[in-house]
Amino acid sequence: MQRISRRLASLSLFVLGAILALPHTSHAQLGISRATGQQILDGIIVKVDNQIILRSDVESIMAQEQSRAQGKPLPPDLRCKILQSLVLNKLMIARAEVDSVTVTDAQVSSELDRRMNYFVQQVGSEKKLEEMYNKPVRALKEDLRGQVHDQLVQQKMQEQISGKVAVTPREVKDYFDKVPKDSIPYFSTEVEVG
Repeated sequence: MQRISRRLASLSLFVLGAILALPHTSHAQLGISRATGQQILDGIIVKVDNQIILRSDVESIMAQEQSRAQGKPLPPDLRCKILQSLVLNKLMIARAEVDSVTVTDAQVSSELDRRMNYFVQQVGSEKKLEEMYNKPVRALKEDLRGQVHDQLVQQKMQEQISGKVAVTPREVKDYFDKVPKDSIPYFSTEVEVG
């Protein structure tokens, strides 16, 4: 755990540099180099062990957040938070490799099937889903396989870490005794039954 903390601290400076390298102007967001006028397709902005984070990864999540915001302005530090989240995910995967935490292909396939069934339910039919993404479901599954694998590994690693954490009632009481009383939210003891 200390190794992860040290690694995270040393990466923070690197991440800061990577954040500064992210596009902040409309010219850069178009992927056009200011110096040469040539189009930049993609680039590595962070490397965590043997895992990489591409500029397109951050921009893809930014685009998703923009569409979710429905025209509302996004927080100015959102790009930084996205990159931080991606770095933490990659750190978790790197740590999982060190600790030999793995998931089987059957687990990944099962989760992919579950997600595809959910997507089909959301849009109404498998045909509509294929039309929406302009791909057969089989191709969608293959596109998502790596992402789902990484998510399952992260989940298993988090369970492994948090499974070792034990909090006693005494520790909870001590914590709340240290917190200023005005910082603890007040909940009424009244309950309304309908």
